[in-house]
Amino acid sequence: MPPKPQAIPQRLLRPPGDRSMTYISAFECEDGIVMCADTQETYEARTGYKDEKEYVEKLFVPENSSYPIAVGGAGLDEPIEAFALELFEQVEKQQPATIPDLRCVIKAAIEEVHASDAKLSAWPGMYRTTKCLVAAKPKQDEFAIFTTTGKRVSFRKKEPVIIGYDTPANKALLKRMYRPNLPMQQAVMLAIYLVSQSKARDVGVGGEPRIVVVRTNGAWIDDPLYIAAAEKRVDDFLRLTDSLFLLSVDIGIAPSKFPDELAKVSSKITELRNAYLIHSVMRELLLVQNDPNYKGEPYRKTFDGCLVSIKDGTIEIKEPSKDELEQKMQYLRDAHSNPNNVHGAREQIKLLEGKQVLYVGEEIVRIQAMSGSTG
Repeated sequence: MPPKPQAIPQRLLRPPGDRSMTYISAFECEDGIVMCADTQETYEARTGYKDEKEYVEKLFVPENSSYPIAVGGAGLDEPIEAFALELFEQVEKQQPATIPDLRCVIKAAIEEVHASDAKLSAWPGMYRTTKCLVAAKPKQDEFAIFTTTGKRVSFRKKEPVIIGYDTPANKALLKRMYRPNLPMQQAVMLAIYLVSQSKARDVGVGGEPRIVVVRTNGAWIDDPLYIAAAEKRVDDFLRLTDSLFLLSVDIGIAPSKFPDELAKVSSKITELRNAYLIHSVMRELLLVQNDPNYKGEPYRKTFDGCLVSIKDGTIEIKEPSKDELEQKMQYLRDAHSNPNNVHGAREQIKLLEGKQVLYVGEEIVRIQAMSGSTG
């Protein structure tokens, strides 16, 4: 007698559209799309028992693909993974050039999954209610976001989208914070903030946040360690900006005292920014030095051309002068003529006293002696 299939979690048997144990959102920004999700799956327990929680990934990108695309899914993991794999295979073969072409490929991938995988599944009915987000960049068109429910595929979504816990509170928060053409780092920090707020309010949303960025040259799951540190960064800055908000609206503070109070908060914000700037710069330099598989970041995580001086155990970061900026541009021209420069620099990087690390953006790194000779 064949074994009975594993019981479907009760939350998945609720009316279609209810995926209240997941938070996934996607929105366009400057130079791409950012997707975010939590990493917790919650299974409702019987009366008298605690709910079971487990780690699960909800965002997917192709491992090796020339087509920039990502998928996020709310619901049973089986149909989501089947759809993601089928879609990635089809876009790699067909390379849809326009948004309508891409929508046709998405529909074809869904039809194939329902015609093959669903028939062999222990839960074929779940394929009809699974909801997904698709973010991509067609070769000859703009960035695009689609939603899918069962076999239905939306037209391109031009506004930010949430699936799962798309509650009025979460929608209102996204609407309040989102701006078109946000720089990608700001968009990533906003995405982390949105997930953290859903985790604080919504039962079943939890775990570390995951971020996917889609750009013209590919799609990447952002470094989980960086995102975990960024979640703490967001929390640290929120404490200060919350204080700034309350300080600003408090007209009970005398006008003569307000500038001093404002300066105190401003000083704390600047101090915190400097600490996280040093952390980000050193992280990238150590990756270039120590990780042979490191190929750079999918977007700028420090300001372009920052100069890092290390002396007597003290780290100083500054913006480049006009001459230093010209030297940086020369390094970039050299790097473009010799692609091996990125990791060839690893052999030169020695964080020693009397050396100056020149971080020139786009993950090109050089060491320059304080006297001006190349180290």
